[in-house]
Amino acid sequence: MPRAVGDSLIATAFNRHLSGKPGSVCVALSFRDRQGGFCRSFSARHVAGMACRDNGGWQLRYGAPGTARHSGQRSAGGDAEAMRFVRTIIAGDVLDRAGEEVAQEKHWTR
Repeated sequence: MPRAVGDSLIATAFNRHLSGKPGSVCVALSFRDRQGGFCRSFSARHVAGMACRDNGGWQLRYGAPGTARHSGQRSAGGDAEAMRFVRTIIAGDVLDRAGEEVAQEKHWTR
């Protein structure tokens, strides 16, 4: 069951940062899921995971203990289980920088 990310540092990073920007929350990649919504993977000090935009907010869809790696790598949380999860929900390709900029301008809405 997805859990709301709310007004956390993670939600702020999802709304304001493009992938690869170093910080306390590093967004690794962005893509659309099979329902057409946007999803973003991230790593933070104690948690790594993936959330998708739904009902006006970010909903955590996958989470695992964090690895504390903030290298700006474009990976989906860094583990095989996270990559398997991405493959079950992704539609199309990972967004490039231009795609993320357009999505950000539209506030990550469809």
